[in-house]
Amino acid sequence: MTTHYSPLSGIPDIEENYHTVRYDLINQGNATIVTLTQDNNCSEDERKHSEENWNIILEKLKSLLE
Repeated sequence: MTTHYSPLSGIPDIEENYHTVRYDLINQGNATIVTLTQDNNCSEDERKHSEENWNIILEKLKSLLE
């Protein structure tokens, strides 16, 4: 688990504006299932933007590891 603050959010860099990002890994034979969750999104648009960014990162990680 990590915390994350985005200066692009335009909100102050204070603890209550940080996201908690949790990474869960599940071993399934020759594969690993990665689940990522992030809390403290201020709006549905912010949630969608974060989801798009994390999907890009996870896809790149997958291609690197395969």
